[in-house]
Amino acid sequence: MLTYLQPKWRLWTVGLTVLCWLLPVSVMAQDGETAVATTAVIQRLNVQVMPEFDDSRVLVIVQGRLAADSANLPQTITVRVPQDAQINQMAVVNMETGAPTAQPYDTAPDPADGRWLLATYTVDSAHFFYEYYFNPLSAGAEKRFTFTLSTLHPITELVLEVQQPRTAEDFVTEPTSDSSQVDSYGLTMYQFTAGTLPAGGETTVSIQYTKTDTTPSVPRQQAPETTAATNNTLLPTWVFGLLAAVAVSTFAGFAWYRTRLPKPASIIRTHYCPQCGTPQRDDAHYCHACGAAL
Repeated sequence: MLTYLQPKWRLWTVGLTVLCWLLPVSVMAQDGETAVATTAVIQRLNVQVMPEFDDSRVLVIVQGRLAADSANLPQTITVRVPQDAQINQMAVVNMETGAPTAQPYDTAPDPADGRWLLATYTVDSAHFFYEYYFNPLSAGAEKRFTFTLSTLHPITELVLEVQQPRTAEDFVTEPTSDSSQVDSYGLTMYQFTAGTLPAGGETTVSIQYTKTDTTPSVPRQQAPETTAATNNTLLPTWVFGLLAAVAVSTFAGFAWYRTRLPKPASIIRTHYCPQCGTPQRDDAHYCHACGAAL
C-alpha cells in the first residue's frame, strides 16, 4: 500500500499547439463522449483524499507512474478534476531528489460531462504528480460526500486512500477500507485497492463523519516544506495581486490563471524505491511493492 506524502504547490499554462507538437493528444466532444487520442497508459496511480487537512475543503493528491521508459517520453496526459477545483500544481517528480517540478498545463471544461474540468500537460518523466482542492463539504457538523475518480487513461493498478480528520468522529466509508495505518501526522489513512480501471472508467468512495469544530488537521503554517523551488506560500494577498499583474502582462495570450488566490502549502513524497519508484514511508527498510532493500 502507498502511504503518505509531504507538502507544496504551483501553477502555469501552456498552448495547445505545443501540446499537439509534443504528442498528439486531443480532447473533443463526439456524440456526447470525451475522446482522448494518446498512447499514455498509467501503470500505477495513488490517490489521497484528505478532507479538512490544512483547509476547510478537501485536498486531493495524486501521484502516478506511466507505463513508459525514457524512449517513450515525453507523453501528454489529460486528467479530470472537479469543475470547481482549485489546481495547485501539475508536476513531474525527479526520482533522484524526490522534488516535484511544476509543468505548464492547459484547462478546459469537459464538453462531455459538466462535472469535470480537463487539465492537460506534457510529462518528460514517467512519474507525475498533481494536486487540487475542491469543496463538497456542508457547513454543519455532519459531513457527507462522495469522491469520484474518473479517468481518460487506462490504469493498471489503482490505490485510493482516505484520511480521517484529526477531530472527526463516527468516520465511515463506503465501501469499507481494505486496511488502515497511522501516518506521520498521527492521522489515520484508510486504504482501498481498486485494481484496474479502463479508459473512461470511474470508481467512487463515499465518506461521512461528524466534526463539530472548523479546525483543520494540520495548521497551515506548520505544514512541512518540500524541495520544490517556491517560496510564496505564506505571502500576503497584495503580493499575489502583484504577481498576477506581472503574469498577465507577460503571458497575455494565455487564458487561464489563478494567481489572485493565496496558495496553501503542498504535500509531496520525498522517499522512493530505487528499484520500482514506489513512494515509501521514511522509516521503511524494504519496498512494500517489489521488496527491494531501501
